[in-house]
Amino acid sequence: MPHNKRFQNNRYRTLLRAAKAMIFKVFRGRRADGSAPLPFSKGGNSDISFDAAREVHALIDAGDLAEAERRIAPLAAACPSDPDLQFLLGRLALKKGDNRAAAEYFENAVTLRPDWAAAHVELAKLYTAWREPARAQACYQAALKVAPDVAGLHNNLGLIHLDQARLPEAEHCFERALQLKPDFATAKNNLGRVYRERKQYDTALACFRAALALDPGDIHASINIGLTLSELGEHEQALAQLQTCHRVAPGRTVTICGLGKTNFELGRMPQARQYFREALALDADCADAHFGLANVALLQGDLAAGWEGYEWRTRMPRFAQHYSVPEPRWGGERLNGKTLLVNAEQGYGDILMFARFLSRIGQPDATVVFRCRPALVRLLRDFPGLNRVVDAEAGETVAADATIPLLSLGRALGIGLADLPGPIPYLRALPGLVQTWRAKLAGDTRLRAGLAWGGNPLRRHQHGRTPPVDDYHALAAVPGVAFYNLQPGCSADDIARFPLPLIDLTPGIADFADTAALVANLDLVISVDTSVAHLCGAMGRPTWLLHSGVPDWRWEIAGAESPWYPTVRLFRRRDGGWIQALTAVADALHEISRSRLKS
Repeated sequence: MPHNKRFQNNRYRTLLRAAKAMIFKVFRGRRADGSAPLPFSKGGNSDISFDAAREVHALIDAGDLAEAERRIAPLAAACPSDPDLQFLLGRLALKKGDNRAAAEYFENAVTLRPDWAAAHVELAKLYTAWREPARAQACYQAALKVAPDVAGLHNNLGLIHLDQARLPEAEHCFERALQLKPDFATAKNNLGRVYRERKQYDTALACFRAALALDPGDIHASINIGLTLSELGEHEQALAQLQTCHRVAPGRTVTICGLGKTNFELGRMPQARQYFREALALDADCADAHFGLANVALLQGDLAAGWEGYEWRTRMPRFAQHYSVPEPRWGGERLNGKTLLVNAEQGYGDILMFARFLSRIGQPDATVVFRCRPALVRLLRDFPGLNRVVDAEAGETVAADATIPLLSLGRALGIGLADLPGPIPYLRALPGLVQTWRAKLAGDTRLRAGLAWGGNPLRRHQHGRTPPVDDYHALAAVPGVAFYNLQPGCSADDIARFPLPLIDLTPGIADFADTAALVANLDLVISVDTSVAHLCGAMGRPTWLLHSGVPDWRWEIAGAESPWYPTVRLFRRRDGGWIQALTAVADALHEISRSRLKS
């Protein structure tokens, strides 16, 4: 036998042996890792023989695309509408890098054979890559109807839910995957990600470490441990963990961005910038890296570059729900009598901070509609420059010619440092409500200090951002001060356990209009970095902000002032903890108290 003929026969025998091994897994119903059904049909409405299909699959897997194409040609001529053929063509197109053509072939396959799980999975992977989560979800759900006991399908569907912040659904999928395959390290790791999103950091770390115990080489679990330590404020431990991951598995943007974020939190801006740029060198479309560089630029006062990079938040899964609108994006151009819809986004503090720019849209021939959460509607209803304020939860449809997310106004309006802070106050309490709340405080002649002592529990990186409750005892010795509770959602037990006597009028607060009216009747507000601080700053009220010391472009990296709010004074946490900052607040309160007594 000629040498090259013998070589070809040996090669095909090798390919067929590999195919037989894969077929064995097919009849077991899943891949070795439990992740998905394999792409061979199990009979049905196909005119292509099993042997012919398996040989082409083996050639595609081996990368012998020319031979695979040669084998497919007669099959395509004989039975062009065969589902097996469409699937083979889809896999071949994938290997060639023609993903759009692949999707068409896989769509043909599931149309011809709707119960083909593997074809649905291939489509789901493509839609996921194209950031079409609804279509990817539908494909995984279709696959699960056919193969409900494949753990990997539940895991992959869970990832879709997780990326869309549907945490209960994601948790259910990962738990189901683990019921089917208890040693499924990937699902255990992903379950940990759910707990991390819920700020249940100890449980998240336990999941990541359990995933590592199941698979010591699971780099994803190792990276997630580092990211979680960073969110816990254990930045040096986080750096060590992430640097180890970077050495073991270089070239992963998630690790590199984690190193960038952790250095940012430590105030090491050159290192943070270096890591974010390293991530972009690997992936020019890495949204986390662009967003990280934007935060560095904003912190350092380069607002033009900062606003540009800040637009990448629209590509980040945790923000995605704010940007799914069909209207064209407004970029600051003349509206010429058209209707502009501005959508509120992110937290209440962000909304109150950027509301100052709504009046700068300044096109009298345009109609400007602001859509926000109900707690802000009454306060902003008569805001200058707005024609209408819409409750985002009321389901009202707004017919608009263009739209823009609120935090994109900085870029669209070309806001620079010279434009800050703008007119202060730009928010005012409703006069009628001010009178109502004045009556509730009547007779209290002491220094009236509002106290917002806890942040938003849903905010990322909240751990360590607020003082422990017991540390507020540092304010107890200041005479002549009445502390009014501005912390929403606390119980009577919370008030009773607080180390200062608090006057709690919060049961009468329905929304931010009420909060603003109460604040208008106070002499001073002491607040952690939360929406109350932004509200008071926007109203031009004297405000003392307890800042965690972690860099934030809204409050800068050092100093007692912010360019955004001239009436806000910052008391920054130091390495020794919060007591030093609260002692400084107590000393400042003493000064005010003494001056009031003298007068």
